[in-house]
Amino acid sequence: MGKIHARLGDNEKALAYWDKSVEDQYSMGGWFSRAFLFKELGRLEEAANEWKRIIKMLEEHHDSSYLEMPKKELAIIEESLGKSK
Repeated sequence: MGKIHARLGDNEKALAYWDKSVEDQYSMGGWFSRAFLFKELGRLEEAANEWKRIIKMLEEHHDSSYLEMPKKELAIIEESLGKSK
């Protein structure tokens, strides 16, 4: 449902669905969706926080090969925010 609301431009409702998916089911898809939508909306601090959360989860519970894309997305956002590492 979150994707449908996002496509219809109801971004806050989309985020609410993805919040619920993260809280109730620990859904990585919900975190990825939130991160991309925050970036699209220009809410870069929130996008960065989502990517950090995703990276932490992947580092703790998954193979490190999954980290490349989230780290790249975070670096792009941090550069936009003037926080390049």
